[in-house]
Amino acid sequence: MIKKQIYIICALMLVSFIVTACGGGSGSGGGSMTYTVEYNDNGADGGSVPVDDTEYAEGATVTVPGNTGALVKTGFVFAGWNTRADGNSDTYTEGQTFSMGSAAVTLYARWTTPGMLDTSFDPGTGADNNINYITVQGDGKILIGGAFSTYNGTARNHIARLNADGSLDTSFDPGIGADSSINSIALQGDGKILIGGDFTSYNGMARNRIARLNADGSLDTSFNPNAGASNSIYSVAVQGDGKILIGGSFMRYYYSDVNGIRCRIARANADGFLDNSFDTSAGVNDNIYSIVVQGDGKILIGGAFNTCKGSTLKRIARLNVDSTIDTSFVPTNCGAGGYIYSVALLSDGKILIAGDFTTFGFTAQNRLARLNADGSLDTSFDPGSGADTSVASMAVQGDGKILIAGHFTSYNGTSRNHIARVNANGATDISFDPGTGADSVISAIAIQDDGRILVGGGFTSYNGTSQNRIARIWN
Repeated sequence: MIKKQIYIICALMLVSFIVTACGGGSGSGGGSMTYTVEYNDNGADGGSVPVDDTEYAEGATVTVPGNTGALVKTGFVFAGWNTRADGNSDTYTEGQTFSMGSAAVTLYARWTTPGMLDTSFDPGTGADNNINYITVQGDGKILIGGAFSTYNGTARNHIARLNADGSLDTSFDPGIGADSSINSIALQGDGKILIGGDFTSYNGMARNRIARLNADGSLDTSFNPNAGASNSIYSVAVQGDGKILIGGSFMRYYYSDVNGIRCRIARANADGFLDNSFDTSAGVNDNIYSIVVQGDGKILIGGAFNTCKGSTLKRIARLNVDSTIDTSFVPTNCGAGGYIYSVALLSDGKILIAGDFTTFGFTAQNRLARLNADGSLDTSFDPGSGADTSVASMAVQGDGKILIAGHFTSYNGTSRNHIARVNANGATDISFDPGTGADSVISAIAIQDDGRILVGGGFTSYNGTSQNRIARIWN
């Protein structure tokens, strides 16, 4: 009897040893140990967390979802998932992966405030000199132009294309690029890219201040501007019919003789040839910094000028499609009391202007104003004391709020270093808080399809974090 009990005990011990050795645990059928990933809303006011029913073995790859359940938290922006509730550990955004360890994982919704730096955008060492212009392609890739010669240590003379995460898109190869600054970039519907600036060659070929690139960054030799522009181009815009408007400080375009006189504004055909039907030989008497084409084809121009085709129009004017002055556009007391650097058209036909002016007409209006469609000052838009110095760039959100960037360090008495968001009535949007903001000028601003904000300029840090001339901000 004693021997039989000993045999039973030994058999049980052997079974236990075999089960332990084979790693039996939470896996079905006594297989390897597996672990779960759970998501926590971390104080959300609404929406739901993703549910992941997968059981992961140690070392398995976990792909993190986005905000699939539309979580919301008043006053905050969803900024991915973090391994700690306070957000001060590993952060994962949609599509990122991690390897499962030897324990279950809880990922907490990470909440941040609008205006804060988006650290998922990593430019590395960024650009080595100023970024003057940013635009976002339909595929989410980002084109930048400026005075820089490298991006994250790779030679990129004055133009580069970035992936959505801030890394350099090496499939876009400009060769030796432009020989001087690029000030403006415009995208054509066919994916080709127009550039304007101070350069006189692109990848070793003569191109005076304007060129067209193929989607891969190579020069489009089918675009022939002949002698090009005789001086800087600051703004490029494409009409609905494919014709190209340019504005700047030049006095001639395409021809070097009297036939090509175009005083700071010209229109080129789609092949780069001068459009002689658009006669701006009288033009304006000082630089044009911004051109916007309205839905009806009329053309808004803003800049440093005091006259347009002989008429007193201070820093803003509107032209008809044939280049004649639109006499239905009559700015209050002729216009702005200082330079206009940026013009934006609103969905209701009203017009935003930004620059270094302190009056419009005889009304105090510091660096930001809204005009009615006829050019008169819209007094329902009240920026208060406005920006304390110049606004270089702006972008309008889908909800009507306005992002402004430039040299300023305050807006309507609120500290805002080089970037601010303004409500549709002109008041400071205090929910957008950039902290200490940028440490130097922001020259360019663009909004991605997901609402996040790209900024470029001469800065080397944003809210105390090293960020060389480009950053992405939560919105």
